[in-house]
Amino acid sequence: MLEEFHITEKLLSITTDNASPNDVMIKVLGDSIETFGRQDNQVRCFDHIANLCAKSVLWPFDVKKKDLDTVLNEAEEALHELAEGLDLDDVSATQVPGEDDEQLGNNVERWIDEMDEMTSEEWEELSQKVYPVKVTGLPQELCLNT
Repeated sequence: MLEEFHITEKLLSITTDNASPNDVMIKVLGDSIETFGRQDNQVRCFDHIANLCAKSVLWPFDVKKKDLDTVLNEAEEALHELAEGLDLDDVSATQVPGEDDEQLGNNVERWIDEMDEMTSEEWEELSQKVYPVKVTGLPQELCLNT
């Protein structure tokens, strides 16, 4: 096909992922086209390489399925410990003078009431929604010191 369209001499490189059939394709092209330099002209897909790098960086934070319940319980306990000493009166000290809760769209008292009034089904639904945050596997010290 390359010869049919007269582009054989214009073929400089081919971008592929890391699959072995692509290596075979590059070898066949190198054997059939004199100007094509085989592996020297194969460019690995940057997105694929970046994905592999990201997975290897995130690997230490993966939670094993057998440890999942323990990690979730520990994370929930840590959040409760953080909330124990929270004084809601301190929240008003961080607001900009002249702006009330309605202007900010941040009614803290109402939010707390909603949490207190949740049924067990609503609580379960909320727990499912925040599940991805709990299983990130960040070291507890990192979460507590921020």
